[in-house]
Amino acid sequence: MGHVVPPCLREMPLLEEAAQRDGVSVVVANQGEDLLPMVRYLDEQQLEFRYALRDPSQQLMALFQAPGLPTTVLFDGQGNTLDVHVGELTRAQLDRWLQD
Repeated sequence: MGHVVPPCLREMPLLEEAAQRDGVSVVVANQGEDLLPMVRYLDEQQLEFRYALRDPSQQLMALFQAPGLPTTVLFDGQGNTLDVHVGELTRAQLDRWLQD
């Protein structure tokens, strides 16, 4: 049986790719996990995020009333919430967001 990668980890390379685009900032926030496994994972996968945050008490989940993980929130340049996507982010969804 193959190693099952949870959706929030599966979408990481997609998010990293989006972060390379002009005018796009990606902030990843880890919910409730310890620092070490998180850092080890990013390192193993050679993922570089300029904004990688920890949220040990899962305040973001409460703030956005997210029913589950992963949840991706799209903001405009002024910090207004434009859209909230619950579940694994697809390339199609991301492209739609970044076209507008």
